[in-house]
Amino acid sequence: MRGIAEAGVSDVSFLECRLASASLPGLSRLLQASCLERLSISTTRIALFEEGPNLTAFCHALRSSSLQALELRWCQLWRDTAIAGELLAALVGHRTLRELSLADRVDDTDDARRAAGEQIAFLITHNNALQKLESPWILGDAGLAPIFEALPRSSTLKELNFYSEIISREFAHDVILPAVRANSSLRKLNFGCSGETLPELAEARRIVAARMQPGDGAMIAPLGSIEPK
Repeated sequence: MRGIAEAGVSDVSFLECRLASASLPGLSRLLQASCLERLSISTTRIALFEEGPNLTAFCHALRSSSLQALELRWCQLWRDTAIAGELLAALVGHRTLRELSLADRVDDTDDARRAAGEQIAFLITHNNALQKLESPWILGDAGLAPIFEALPRSSTLKELNFYSEIISREFAHDVILPAVRANSSLRKLNFGCSGETLPELAEARRIVAARMQPGDGAMIAPLGSIEPK
């Protein structure tokens, strides 16, 4: 971590690693060096975040960092609503963060999914820099509802990606379509679900695709594809 910071590296990826909570002080120091623009962490289903002073210090460093893109993949973030809440709260109102990927599984209960959806919805409506968001999977109707209810209040989000969702036609018609029509900033919308062929979802994608302007594809390079494990 010290060597990365001293070299002023701006793009760092830890892929298929075994970083655990003991790594957080080193990651915090790396964020504090103010050289990082992109950070990607993909663990092997090991809990990177645990409640305690290390998490609090990491969140403080994250809040004041100059990150433009952050990816947290399979870090077990969503196993605890309080842990996820503390980390996402550090990103609320972040001045430079343009891309956020939260690729991980949410617990299979409506309460957990709703809590995750509400946390993401709050980010969408309180981050003026955020342009691209990749959601955890699987949120279901309970978790997707707060996100799409918040979507009309976002004026900066350009790309929204979901993975492994199962969306009913009724939910697509009553919740997703009205939200997409009421939003004016979205340019890309991917569902990646078994209901991808629903006409309502196809219509939602046509609506946002019609807003594409020259240069909309010139966002910072993608963090990478997300494959469910």
